[in-house]
Amino acid sequence: MDPIGFNAGDVNLFRYVGNSTTNASDPTGAWPLPLVITVVTGVLALVAAIHFAHVEMPTIEKDIQDGKIKDCEQYKELTFSEGTSTSGRVTYIMRYCMCKIILAFHNVGF
Repeated sequence: MDPIGFNAGDVNLFRYVGNSTTNASDPTGAWPLPLVITVVTGVLALVAAIHFAHVEMPTIEKDIQDGKIKDCEQYKELTFSEGTSTSGRVTYIMRYCMCKIILAFHNVGF
């Protein structure tokens, strides 16, 4: 329950932890948890987008142009291969999707 109770001006005494008291805590009531989560999530998404735009996409596009990639299936196979970590699976899924998008653009003449 919100440490300052109804003095926060809100009848919802659990809003200060995003209505999730089992997953978050803020004993002082000073952290605006939903804002912190939104900012952190946004920063992580931005970093991932920059990485894929500047590192992964050019590599995939070059491999397509060089004929090393024909249908993107190797990324799908790597995603579900035994021993692939969760972060590795996410990376391969992103590569697979990016590969499909690039191939679609190549097929329509871009």
